[in-house]
Amino acid sequence: MRLIDMEAPSSPVTKKFKVQQSATKMMATVFWDSREMILLDILPKGESFNADQYCEIIDRLRHAVRRKRPGLLCSRVVLQHDNETPHTAKHTKEWLEPATMSLQSALLLLGVLMISSPLAKANGGCCGVAERLEKATEEVELLEEGVEGAAKKLEEEMELVSDSSEKIHDLEARIQGLYTILSIHPLFYVPSAVYKNEKVYTLSRRNEAFNLEKMNNYCKGMGGYLAEIDDAEELEFVASKVASITRNLVYIGTNDVDEEGKYVQYNSKKPLPDGLKWKAGNPDNYGGDPGEDCVNLTVAGLNDLDCKRQARFICEIPIV
Repeated sequence: MRLIDMEAPSSPVTKKFKVQQSATKMMATVFWDSREMILLDILPKGESFNADQYCEIIDRLRHAVRRKRPGLLCSRVVLQHDNETPHTAKHTKEWLEPATMSLQSALLLLGVLMISSPLAKANGGCCGVAERLEKATEEVELLEEGVEGAAKKLEEEMELVSDSSEKIHDLEARIQGLYTILSIHPLFYVPSAVYKNEKVYTLSRRNEAFNLEKMNNYCKGMGGYLAEIDDAEELEFVASKVASITRNLVYIGTNDVDEEGKYVQYNSKKPLPDGLKWKAGNPDNYGGDPGEDCVNLTVAGLNDLDCKRQARFICEIPIV
């Protein structure tokens, strides 16, 4: 049997369609909530969107949520999007579970943007669009960080102001209480100054035979003790205040009763700090044993003095 070619020479030639690549496109996956965009992901040119890629995006989303919405992942985060295969694949659902995310409701929204060739060209190409989107995202994130930092700083400053206001109120109340006590106490003057918002000093009204234990007990009755000088600044402050009120001798708690030349504070038993100014020629323990074992204040400096002299004394009362 002879095979006959049925295609005549005059038959039209079969046209074969030329296989062409589809128009250049890029895909951006965007997650956002009611406040702002949470994450932007650009799919590289030539790649197809599948479940594995989507799971990687979800992993980045989890970190973005932790950064931008602290504490949100303690509860379940739900996504609302379409039923495209990568979104609903079994692998995707398994990946979402440990991320405390599900596909049931609408706390986070997913947008899949297909940016076509004409739009890409108008914006400098696909890469140009991606760069513009990424740059905008970075700027938004920097702005958010700045706002969050400023808000945190403002909150800290407000807490400090609140704490300071409470402390000032307590301090004023305590000072007022001391003024009230001292104003009705026949032995003492009302204090004339507060030192560094830490303590006040009050001076006895009259001269009397000095006794360290007795006078310290008077001071304790008001929550204080015989004045103790801790540094040169305090010495100058107290001595000048005393000099502005009286020219009488005024004892403080410093003494060397237990060991000659070793000056300590009567109430705290702390040694007198080195470097404090003494009146010229003092201490001199004038008169020999038992000599001068107590100390009084003068504007010229400290001065050792007989503990039994008729004099006034000054109390130091902490207020903080």
